[in-house]
Amino acid sequence: MMTNGMANLFPNEMDDGGFLFYPLQELTTSEEEFEKDSINFVENCIIFAEYMHKSWWYGVRFSKFGDSYEIGLIPTADKFKLITRNLGEFIYLYMNNSSILYEY
Repeated sequence: MMTNGMANLFPNEMDDGGFLFYPLQELTTSEEEFEKDSINFVENCIIFAEYMHKSWWYGVRFSKFGDSYEIGLIPTADKFKLITRNLGEFIYLYMNNSSILYEY
């Protein structure tokens, strides 16, 4: 409610740590992001951030039943490494430059 991703940096810039959080209007599905590169992709996933100009991505993967979600690192079109099941925890990890955000 207080910010719209990193709209002032989108699409070609990033923060000092190499992250770019997308503005809401630029959120994309993993299928859309990788449609030209792969026939396999992480399903039910919305990509909301990238690292170092798309070296890898971060996404929210929703359960097929709509009752839960996971936030993970997406190093390739078909891989999803779980980081957390809590947005507050993800933000904490980002604010503290946790090594978890870089491990895949």
